[in-house]
Amino acid sequence: MEALRSGWALVACLPALILFWRWPPHLQPPHLQPQRLLFWQRGVLLALIPLGIASVQVAQSQAAFGPVWWPLLTLWAVGISYVLTLIRTDDLDTVDLDTGRLPSKAFERLLLVSLLATTASLLILSPSLQFFVAVTTMLFLGMHQPLGWHLRYTLPIVAVFVWLFSLTASPSPGLLDALSNAAGLLMTAVFGVLLRRSRQLVEELETANTKLALQAAQAEELAVLRERSRLARELHDTLGHALTTITVQLEAAELSLERRPDKARILLGQSRELSRAATSELRLSLSDLRSEVSPSTPDQSMLAQLSVLAQPEGLPAVQLNLTDVQLSPQQQHALIRIASEAVQNARRHAHARQISVELRQTPQDTRLSVSDDGQGFDTRQPTAPGHYGLAGMRERLVLLGGQLEIDSSPGGGTRVVARLPRSLAFSEANIL
Repeated sequence: MEALRSGWALVACLPALILFWRWPPHLQPPHLQPQRLLFWQRGVLLALIPLGIASVQVAQSQAAFGPVWWPLLTLWAVGISYVLTLIRTDDLDTVDLDTGRLPSKAFERLLLVSLLATTASLLILSPSLQFFVAVTTMLFLGMHQPLGWHLRYTLPIVAVFVWLFSLTASPSPGLLDALSNAAGLLMTAVFGVLLRRSRQLVEELETANTKLALQAAQAEELAVLRERSRLARELHDTLGHALTTITVQLEAAELSLERRPDKARILLGQSRELSRAATSELRLSLSDLRSEVSPSTPDQSMLAQLSVLAQPEGLPAVQLNLTDVQLSPQQQHALIRIASEAVQNARRHAHARQISVELRQTPQDTRLSVSDDGQGFDTRQPTAPGHYGLAGMRERLVLLGGQLEIDSSPGGGTRVVARLPRSLAFSEANIL
């Protein structure tokens, strides 16, 4: 009888050997995760303690019946197979490195057969290991099996374990003892299910944190790109325009120096004042960049700032047709920059003689129109490298929900129209 029991116990080790040595080949090989290595090292050392105690008890109980080496060999073979099976339960939740998928159903079934068979063998071979092995098995089943599986199989498994307790116990436990053992094992399985759910929540939280960190990095990169675009627009529309105007005035002063020195001195004075104004505006921009609050709004009204476009002498005349409009500071800033850019383009590139600037507001939108009688250009042709004025205009309007229209043809002048919707006139959410 003892030889039959030992032989059956050794047969129970076969599934564990198949799992660990990966036969047949389609079974997933063991992938012991690095973060779990220390856990299993300590777990194996801890399992040696009850296994050693059980060995002593088996040796004492079998000494009167003959050699004890065969029962001890059987106990250690089944115990090692049981520990190896527990180690492989980690692979139930691990993606295969070769296929990128979770383990197959065949692997899961073979693992469950190995775990239950070695558990049952240890319950029969050593009564002293019953509590330790049964509780460990139920805990691992709870941690690695879904709730639906437990609703179908946990109660029958607990009933079999309690029945095996009664076979090896002397005297046989009563009904209350059996119910107490069953309740303890069921609570252990429930605790394992809760551990599984908490682990899933931690993994979901880590995944969410990773996504948030990635989104934060992308948002930071986008903010940097937006700020670079804003700085490029500001430099183009302030220093770029000032330097262009100064260059034109100096060229005009050079031509007038011999014949009309008075006009040359006026142009030089205007260039000097424009240089000082550009320096002041640069300092204001640097102050806004270093400030912890939002960029400052101009002290002058929008109409006053647009009127400055018609002041420089020696340049093509600018006719202004401006009406007072209700706009947010950001929209005012954008339209002033667009008007300045369009006028500078007409003076510098279109060689216009007449330029008109019109600002009016309708119930639907606010329109800024800049027209000239210059040489015009083909709007279907790509912008020449190094010219960013039109792109800057469009960017400013897009950020405020507006749009830019350009009507031009070679020799037919140019008309630039900037439209801003009235619905966003006082919105503080669209900040440049």
